[in-house]
Amino acid sequence: MRQTTKASIENSVIGRDNVEDYSFDDTKVMLPSVHLYVKDHQEKMTGSFTLNVTLDKERVKAYEPVHLDIHLRGEGDFDQMQDYNLSIDGVKIFSEPGEKRYRLTKNGFAGEWEQKFSLVGSKDFTIAPITLSYFDVAKQKRVVLRSNSFNVTVEEAYAREELLDDIAEDNGDSWWSWWYLNYLFTFATGIYLGRYLKDYRFTVKSVEGFSAEVNACTSVSALLTKLVLQDDARYNILIDKYEKQGKKASLKSLKNEINALLKSDTITEQKGQNA
Repeated sequence: MRQTTKASIENSVIGRDNVEDYSFDDTKVMLPSVHLYVKDHQEKMTGSFTLNVTLDKERVKAYEPVHLDIHLRGEGDFDQMQDYNLSIDGVKIFSEPGEKRYRLTKNGFAGEWEQKFSLVGSKDFTIAPITLSYFDVAKQKRVVLRSNSFNVTVEEAYAREELLDDIAEDNGDSWWSWWYLNYLFTFATGIYLGRYLKDYRFTVKSVEGFSAEVNACTSVSALLTKLVLQDDARYNILIDKYEKQGKKASLKSLKNEINALLKSDTITEQKGQNA
């Protein structure tokens, strides 16, 4: 132990020439020994805790979330607390990192730790008990805290008529819808014109003549329109087939099928008769 005097302090503060530093009297003092007893155990957590696990509801509609809250309170080493990782078949689980809120007291750290989950499922599922093991200092033994299990009943999803909005899915086929409507209009117009002008067709077309017209077409749409105007039931299969193919339809393939049909059977337009 080192001691000094008031005079020594004053001489040093005033700055007298013959004083270089404080003067001290040293005395050896023996402090009593401190003995620490450290008990070995296998747990990461040490202290005294209470565990509270709650679920907001146990009956939901399909894909409606339920919220699970894990809350730990007490005294001990909260820095050793690790987040829980839940895994349930068929259930989508969203979680937040555990949050620590504690302070230092004369008995050590005291406070709480909390972790929250959202669980989404399409059928009934069970949440297994949440457990926490730690070494209790007061009891001098290992303690295991265990929550209850939760059985969640999942009802059928909302019916279509129960929804407020009927939102159509955008599957990237809008171009096909417009293309199909265009051909549907062309098809209907062609039937109408074909039947309306039926009585005014006075020329007889040969197979060779129509084949030349087919080969002269430069697009699938133009060729399909020409088939529609023929008003011949034998072309309906081809019209329907290539309309469904949309932009993927091949002009060459369509011409080949028409020419093959012309070769297999003679198609002759008969002169119309007035009613």
